[in-house]
Amino acid sequence: GEWLILNSLCTYFFLSDLGFTAAVANETAVRISRNDSRGASKVFQSNFYLTLLLSIVALILFPSLGAKLLTLAGWHSALFNGYRAIILLGLLCLHALLSQRTGLLYDAYRAEGELAKGTMWNNGFRLFEFFLLCTVVTLKGGPLAAALALVFARGIGFALMTRAVKHSHPWVCWGLKEVSLRPALELKRPGLAFTLIAIGEQLRSGGVVTVLGLIMGPVPVVIFSTA
Repeated sequence: GEWLILNSLCTYFFLSDLGFTAAVANETAVRISRNDSRGASKVFQSNFYLTLLLSIVALILFPSLGAKLLTLAGWHSALFNGYRAIILLGLLCLHALLSQRTGLLYDAYRAEGELAKGTMWNNGFRLFEFFLLCTVVTLKGGPLAAALALVFARGIGFALMTRAVKHSHPWVCWGLKEVSLRPALELKRPGLAFTLIAIGEQLRSGGVVTVLGLIMGPVPVVIFSTA
C-alpha cells in the first residue's frame, strides 16, 4: 500500500514534459511523411533537450515536495519516513524520466511507420523490469532495492533502444547541430492540449489512489487497487 501511494505520486512527474513528448510524436510523423528528415531531426533534437531540461528541474524539486506533502497529510511510515521517502521518490522519478526518454524513441519508430517495433521495445522493457523486480522481492530486497532495479532495467533498455533507433534511422541523434528554440515553441499549443488531457486522465485514475492513500492510509489503497 505504501509503495502504491508513492508510485501514484510519481505518476504526476510525467506531466513535467508539458505535453511536448506527445506533440513531437505527431509533428515528426508529419515531417517524415513529407520526406523531411532534417525537419524531423530538428523537431526531435530541440524537444528532446527541452523536455530533458524540464524533467531534470522536476527531478530536483519533486521528491522533496512529495515528501513534504506526505508530512503535511500526516502520513507516517516506518519504512518511508524522512530522507527514505525522498530517496525512493527520487528513484521512482528517475525511472519516469528514463521512461520519457524512451517515449521519444518510440515516437521515432511511430513516425517511420514501425509502430510494432516500438511496441516490442516497450513491452520488452516492462518484462525486463518485472523480472528484476521479482528477483529483488524473492531475495527479500527492500523498496529501495526494488526502485533501483526499475531504474537499472529502464536505463539498460534506453541504451539498447537508442543504439537500435540511431542505426536504423540516422535522423534520430543527440547532437546540438539542429537544436533550436523555435521548433519547440511551435509545439506549445498542442503541448498544452496534451498536458490538459494527461491531467484529466491522471486525476481520473491515479488521483483516487493518491487522495485515498493520503487520507485513509495504505490498507484502503491496497483494497481499492486490487478489488
